Amino acid sequence: MTAKKKNRLAATLRSPAAQQPTPTPVKETLQSTKTSSKSRRTTIYLSDHTWRELKKATVDDGSNVSEVIEELVKKYLADRQTRTQK
Repeated sequence: MTAKKKNRLAATLRSPAAQQPTPTPVKETLQSTKTSSKSRRTTIYLSDHTWRELKKATVDDGSNVSEVIEELVKKYLADRQTRTQK
């Protein structure tokens, strides 16, 4: 008699006790002060050339892509707010 093989895919699934809590609605997330310090992960699409140049520049500057994008977005939003207030 051969030993029963364990289903490897099934072994990778989370047990019901380890599942994530229910997600927080977007409205609550945006209004909550306790979650305002959380970073959000997103996907952006850049050409290969742009990605390589950006990556080289951040390495040279001792920075990282996320920091550069964060600063650019902050500047964009501040400029946008200034333009809309006129």
